[in-house]
Amino acid sequence: MKYQKRLIETKRINRQFSSNPRNVYRTMKGDSIKITRVPTKEELHSYWENIWGNDINYNEKAPWLNDLESNYCSEIQQKNCDISKEMLDQAISKTQNGKAAGPDGIIGYWYKQLHFYRPNMLALFKKSLDGKYDIPEEIVTAKTVLIPKNDFTNLPKNYRPIACLNIMYKLQTSCLNSLMQEH
Repeated sequence: MKYQKRLIETKRINRQFSSNPRNVYRTMKGDSIKITRVPTKEELHSYWENIWGNDINYNEKAPWLNDLESNYCSEIQQKNCDISKEMLDQAISKTQNGKAAGPDGIIGYWYKQLHFYRPNMLALFKKSLDGKYDIPEEIVTAKTVLIPKNDFTNLPKNYRPIACLNIMYKLQTSCLNSLMQEH
């Protein structure tokens, strides 16, 4: 009986670890956070809207912008940018398996294990880079999850927002980042 309970508990922890390893480690260390009261949707909205809801404009007439443009940017030539199969493969290999999925629900594990889609994805990325294809709005949509920072869960400021993006978006931006680093 004791063995069966331990076996059931082990399986539960393994399932939890596959979806949220940080929480398992936090629980093992005794750092788990007890959520007492969750802020209302209105409280969260008003708190985060004050931080992220306002557009910020920069000073387009700043003297350092003219200095930068005239002294440093005049010799930079845009090179022909092309996303290669190697870039895409490297971006996929850097993807973590168990990260939280975005709105599409696909985790990095599947992008690593299935290879048949890669030529089509590469063609899609190349067309979007050339301006021949607009990226669908669904790909750049994120699912935001609020993670409590401490035991005072009744205040919106005690949450850390995590944006869960679609892996396809992360792969494309990783390929673009490789192009910029080469440049």
